[in-house]
Amino acid sequence: MESQTTERATENRANTRKKYIINPEFQWKMIRWMAALSAVTSLIYLASNYVFFMHLKEMGMEQKLPPDALYFKFLEQQEWQMGVIFLITTAVSVAIIVGFGVFASHRIAGPIYRMCQHLRSTDPQRHEQVKFRKGDFFPELADSFNHFTNQLKK
Repeated sequence: MESQTTERATENRANTRKKYIINPEFQWKMIRWMAALSAVTSLIYLASNYVFFMHLKEMGMEQKLPPDALYFKFLEQQEWQMGVIFLITTAVSVAIIVGFGVFASHRIAGPIYRMCQHLRSTDPQRHEQVKFRKGDFFPELADSFNHFTNQLKK
């Protein structure tokens, strides 16, 4: 009987580890902030690109080049290509940031979720130890809790 309970607990833990969105409210908020920061950074680069090409166009006008000069056509083509490059790199950057946000937020939400589950399922008289996964944030939370339960045992 006890081995079946242990096996089920192990299976449950293995299954919950594959679920990366544990606390959707917190995690999606964190991911939105990270994606927004990435998008704002990309927009700043896009604006600097625009200023750069405006400066090159002004230099051409100062040299009194005709508006249909090859120089201006070249600049227009380069500006368009850089815009496409920025669009693609922004999309890739946001995708990477969202992926990293899911992983990082899971490493933050996971230990808190584990601690809550442990507190809900633990018999107050047993004082079981809590363990976090390797790589989770806040390992000191488990250490502090375990220290507290050890003090209660004394």
